[in-house]
Amino acid sequence: MKQTMLLLSLLALFVSCSTPITATSNKVGDVEGKACARNLFFIIPLSLDASIHSAAKDGGISEISTVDQTAFYSGFYNQRCTVVHGNK
Repeated sequence: MKQTMLLLSLLALFVSCSTPITATSNKVGDVEGKACARNLFFIIPLSLDASIHSAAKDGGISEISTVDQTAFYSGFYNQRCTVVHGNK
């Protein structure tokens, strides 16, 4: 039981997820753009821009079809990324 609790505690330190935010009526494109905001200890910014506009610009996308958001959290570092799919 003690080993199981230790394993669950360690897994809880490193959590990652993906959440769909929105979709448009445009055809799903094969081009992907990504923009991330990163922080240390949730308050010290390493990079700030995780906007849809920046993600589309990163992939050279002019027609957005889907927008997703991914997140990674650990004990001292967290990252939230916006992922955009679309067409050029």
